[in-house]
Amino acid sequence: MTDLIQRLHHYANGECNMTPVGLTLLEAADRIEHLAESNKELTLQLLATSGQAADALDRAVVAEAKLAKAVGCLRFYAALYKAPFGTRARAMLAKLEKIE
Repeated sequence: MTDLIQRLHHYANGECNMTPVGLTLLEAADRIEHLAESNKELTLQLLATSGQAADALDRAVVAEAKLAKAVGCLRFYAALYKAPFGTRARAMLAKLEKIE
């Protein structure tokens, strides 16, 4: 991209200096340079956002595993014990089923 911008500047300043064509080429070169810089910034923002999304997904997977382990423990206590642990475990499982 830089090569194109340099060639536009060279041609506009050389053969077409201050003509409408030369001015248009300079304007085009400036616009291309601005768009290239904007593209770099947007790419960096996208990479940062993608990294944040990946981190959030990793945390969600870990949280889901911990929740599955906790539900497994509740099911174990609900099946093994009567009162008070089994009753509380069954009540918590019932609440969790309503959420799903």
